[in-house]
Amino acid sequence: MYADIPRIPPAHYLVVEKGRRPADPLLDPPEVPELRLKREEEYVERFQELLDKAVSDRLRTNRVGVFMSGGSIHRWWR
Repeated sequence: MYADIPRIPPAHYLVVEKGRRPADPLLDPPEVPELRLKREEEYVERFQELLDKAVSDRLRTNRVGVFMSGGSIHRWWR
């Protein structure tokens, strides 16, 4: 029944207009030049800066709690 219905590629959306059905990507990220730093430690420092900025941009408070789960703990003890 669905064999003749074309699939929409991952991360795309479909708009049907006057019989035309273009599938456009949800995101069209800009091209970013490759990052080349002098020392290996600079990559870690740069990542930490970007992560700190990304988290602070999204926080609504100065106090944050995080719950993390690694799955079923009983597997580690067997």
